[in-house]
Amino acid sequence: MQNLASKLDLIAGTDVTTLSVNTAVNAAASAFPTWSRWSTEKRALILRKMMTALDSERNEFCALAAQEVGASKSWIEFNIDLAIETLAHVASLAPALEDREVVDPQTGKRSVLRR
Repeated sequence: MQNLASKLDLIAGTDVTTLSVNTAVNAAASAFPTWSRWSTEKRALILRKMMTALDSERNEFCALAAQEVGASKSWIEFNIDLAIETLAHVASLAPALEDREVVDPQTGKRSVLRR
């Protein structure tokens, strides 16, 4: 069975079986500065790509989960669907997270609202 992490290009070049929690956390933390500089549209696009990847590889996820922990296909399908719905919801929030400029009508001062 092909390594899903490599196939999905999420943890390229890494042997997922030896990936430690600390390594994963450090990788996420080091990716954050780049992620935070991207536009909300680009972030939403990446989340939608993750949705597609999860959906297209669901059979392989089901096989892996059955092999690794004995999970039933229906349980894994439920979790994949939940993850896809969560990613879709977060991606839909992108417009609400855009920077907004506000001008005080009395002073003319401009502020940028950033979430």
